[in-house]
Amino acid sequence: MTLCIAPHCSKPDNSDNSVFCQTCGSELLLEGRYRVTKLIGQGGFGKTYEVREVVRATGNSNSGIPKVLKVLTDQQPKAVELFTREAQVLSHLHHPGIPYVETDGHFIFWPRDSQTPVHCLIMEKIEGLDLCDYMRQRQFRPISEQLALEWLTQIMTILNEVHSKQFFHRDIKPSNIMLRPDGQLVLIDFGAVRAVTQTYMAKQGAQGVTGIHSMGFTPPEQMNGQAVMQSDFYALGRTWVYLLTAKEPTDSSIYDPYNDQCQWRESATHISPPFANLVDDLMARVPKDRPANTQVILQRLRDLDQGLEQSRQQTEVSQAPRVSQALSPPPMPYPSTPPGSPPPPPPVPTSNVPPTDIQEPFKPPDYAQSHQFTPYPSPQASSSIPPTDIQSPSYSNPLSQPPLPPPPANELEEAHQQIKRAWIAGLVSVIITFIGALALAEAEDSDFLWIAVLLVAGFTFGIYKKIRVCAVLMLVYWVLSTLSAVFGPEEGATKVFALGIGGVLIYFFSQGVRGTFTYHRLTNPQRQ
Repeated sequence: MTLCIAPHCSKPDNSDNSVFCQTCGSELLLEGRYRVTKLIGQGGFGKTYEVREVVRATGNSNSGIPKVLKVLTDQQPKAVELFTREAQVLSHLHHPGIPYVETDGHFIFWPRDSQTPVHCLIMEKIEGLDLCDYMRQRQFRPISEQLALEWLTQIMTILNEVHSKQFFHRDIKPSNIMLRPDGQLVLIDFGAVRAVTQTYMAKQGAQGVTGIHSMGFTPPEQMNGQAVMQSDFYALGRTWVYLLTAKEPTDSSIYDPYNDQCQWRESATHISPPFANLVDDLMARVPKDRPANTQVILQRLRDLDQGLEQSRQQTEVSQAPRVSQALSPPPMPYPSTPPGSPPPPPPVPTSNVPPTDIQEPFKPPDYAQSHQFTPYPSPQASSSIPPTDIQSPSYSNPLSQPPLPPPPANELEEAHQQIKRAWIAGLVSVIITFIGALALAEAEDSDFLWIAVLLVAGFTFGIYKKIRVCAVLMLVYWVLSTLSAVFGPEEGATKVFALGIGGVLIYFFSQGVRGTFTYHRLTNPQRQ
């Protein structure tokens, strides 16, 4: 059966052999390749159909991929703008976590005897449930920390692809995240997505941006028409509060309207403090207090995953002796003595009794066949007996020590930023010195300037490689250069210029020294 999508058609059902609707005469074979087979959903803005693609002789044939057709029934200009924007954005994003749309997926359908166009969008059909339906099916039981970590890593990888193309979603919430049967998440509904352009920033300042609001998930700045890329992080944090507590962010049991705070931790006691801190950072009220970008969040997620893995390993090691004790057989009881009978005589040592017919003579041990020995005493024994010539002193096994915690992500990120600013300043100083060498090519001290170019370039490369010695030498070099320029025979204006440029570069190179030393302190395996 093939359905007609004309809005005014009174009987849309048609046979598969028909090319035009038998009731209204509208075309059934859309774009010459799609047949509408079933209505699967409808709302205030449009309808969604399941379609079947016929086999094509030319072009890309994706007839094996299940597809759906979104039909816009609301012809208001703003609705058409959002619908068209979704088609354009999805055609530029290609990721397994984003519905696939071909470049020609958006087209206009003209019903028979109608002057009103119908906007259509063919896109990949996502099998599965959205996270609202998922929580409803599991009777609103919170998800585990390990699953929350896995899902947040998936969705941040998807969002990294979106943000890298200079788009941001603006409407992340549980109903816009689909869970495939294979456990993979898909971010859907890109109708509210915006591109970060000068036009958008101008409209933003003039309050000319369309408001997209989802109660409990939309950040405060977006409510005021001032959405930024970090607005997606706020919506993600609120979404994960819903998954970890099975409660809406505006639920009175976790939301404090007087202080405008979401106090969710008491409803998610199974979550570790580091993971809870990340969720709180995502939904900080001020955008500057949220993570700077998706890469920072992905790094924190990797650190959390390593911490959870180390915690599991330590738990397994600590539980191993208990399991071995539980599996060992209980000691055999001694036979009880009947009441009133005299106690049994004490055992006589076999070494003082001569061999008899019923006692096997004593045999010395065969040391040649003995192969089991203990190379080192146990830690308990060595702790109470001093070392002697025949006893090895106690030692600590480095493999039994707990692993070092990962370096703080915030400090490590700040160190990277300081190093980056230092080597960028080094590049600037190389350019300045090089221009000076060219300008004074005929002067007597031009050879010194060319040597200075090589020195500064070498130190800059060393800072880029995080070599502390190069960072220190660069700082010392520019301090001496600035002092020589200030106290040299140059004119007053030249001294002021040298002091200004030198002071700025000395500041950045001092940051580079600090950053390289901080980086080596945090990444050194022997740090305390």
